[in-house]
Amino acid sequence: MNIKDSWMLEVGLLLIDLMVILLIAAWIFGFRVNITPSLPEGIYQFSSEDIERNDLVAFCLEPDNPFSPLASERGYLGPGGCQSGLRPLLKHLVGLPSDHLFISDDGLILNGIVLTGSGRPGRDRQGRELPISLLREGTISDGQAGLEHLGRATATGVDRLIVVVEPGKRSVGTARVVKKLAADIGLNRVSVVGNKIRNQSDEDFLRRELDGLDLLGFIPYADSVVDADRNGASV
Repeated sequence: MNIKDSWMLEVGLLLIDLMVILLIAAWIFGFRVNITPSLPEGIYQFSSEDIERNDLVAFCLEPDNPFSPLASERGYLGPGGCQSGLRPLLKHLVGLPSDHLFISDDGLILNGIVLTGSGRPGRDRQGRELPISLLREGTISDGQAGLEHLGRATATGVDRLIVVVEPGKRSVGTARVVKKLAADIGLNRVSVVGNKIRNQSDEDFLRRELDGLDLLGFIPYADSVVDADRNGASV
């Protein structure tokens, strides 16, 4: 090997090292490449901001999801870092807590409105028959306010469940969902507390919207509480 060939080899190895470093840095900073046809191909970056309607979200199919083996066998999803061994899905978020969903022949109906382009195709691009969705109808509950940790056995040790509600339609809807979930496991003593109340209008709104629920009282909105939470301090 002459000097010129040796120099070119060293430059090539250096470029490869730089490329590997750039790829690792991009991964650390949340950059991902989408090559699936469901969304425009390109580079996307994860964000720590609160999720809002129509945002793009990445999520995994659980290993026990009946669609996981189908997605693997048919090549819908390639190998990835999910527990199922597949790549995450990248989709637009259309439903939020308290939204009502219904699957019809026309497509996905969200709060009484059929979403454009949500009709279920009978076959995939290769003409293979697609399974019917397991989702039929339901109301989305707030995962952070769910009752996954409660069962009929543990519910017997709970005297009363108190739901904290903010003055908004979404929060009120979540409270009603939680009340129904609690009743399903035999927990019938459910009360609500209004939180972040700014004025009499907020109180009147909750009294009206929470009619039929046991309303214990209200907690006023305070900037000092927000500042304390931001600084990680106790109130």
